[in-house]
Amino acid sequence: MPQFELPYFGMLDSDAVDNYYEAEASIAGNPVQVDLNFENESVSADVLNNVKQFLLAVEQHLPKCKEYILNEYKNGEIVQEYIQYHKDDMSEGVLCDELGIKGGDIDQQLVAKLQPVRIGIYPESENYITFGYSFSNELTPSVLEITANKNIELQNMYMEY
Repeated sequence: MPQFELPYFGMLDSDAVDNYYEAEASIAGNPVQVDLNFENESVSADVLNNVKQFLLAVEQHLPKCKEYILNEYKNGEIVQEYIQYHKDDMSEGVLCDELGIKGGDIDQQLVAKLQPVRIGIYPESENYITFGYSFSNELTPSVLEITANKNIELQNMYMEY
């Protein structure tokens, strides 16, 4: 029963892991839900060590995510759909009031307000990490999800309602 300590989660027994762990953390000054998801009842120390190394360096990956979001906003449709969905759902005025936006390019300001709200870790999956971004968990349950592989190369983005 090898014990392994992970940031945010404490001690885990690599021979008897649960399928799901959840913790609240302050990451880059934001409240973030961090969840750890296993497919099997046991994992190797190498797997847990990789998770630990990711968690210790999690903040260094956030600028890549923000750049990915900005690129998708300029060249794709998903971020624009996310913003339009919220402008329609809450009304643009209410959304701007809630987020403290006054005048100027509202959509660009809304993109700038996106912050990390969730980090899902799936160490036994091809989609190793999921970074979730939103205006805030209190304002909306909808999240922009960005998946990454084991090398933390960002792969895909979708909207989760």
